[in-house]
Amino acid sequence: MSLPPLSLVYAGLLIWWRYTIGCMADEQRGQLTDEQQQHRKSKLFMQDRTNTQVATGCLGVILFLIYPGLIQTITDMNTCDTFSFETMNISLVRTDYTIDCLSDRYKTFQLYSAVFVLAYGIGIPISILAMSQVLEYTKGREYEMVTFAFLDKGYRPPCRKWEV
Repeated sequence: MSLPPLSLVYAGLLIWWRYTIGCMADEQRGQLTDEQQQHRKSKLFMQDRTNTQVATGCLGVILFLIYPGLIQTITDMNTCDTFSFETMNISLVRTDYTIDCLSDRYKTFQLYSAVFVLAYGIGIPISILAMSQVLEYTKGREYEMVTFAFLDKGYRPPCRKWEV
């Protein structure tokens, strides 16, 4: 689960990109007037977002993108593949063929799977909604909408965040 911390590294790179106006050398950046610098910064896709908005948006996007694959992997912990041999059938856990589906170890696997489904399956959408609500409460609706534009753009106001 190193992706969420990596999203903060990505946010740091985006903030640095904005500060250097697209990796522009200090000498070149120093020759630009304030108006020219603002004009170039306005063309960046981050535009007028604060550093907090960039970091929160990156974290939200990463959580949103890893969610389907993560849930698929967790549910595969409960899936057994059955193999037929001449004398017998054997069922093994799809994610780990060393675990027999009739063993006590599989029951432990099922317990872990249930915990992870609750923690991640419910936790990720709730955390995105919680971040959204906290930003809306502390900074205002417009600030929150700009931060989570990847969830809001193209939807009518009553349908906001329907993906979550």
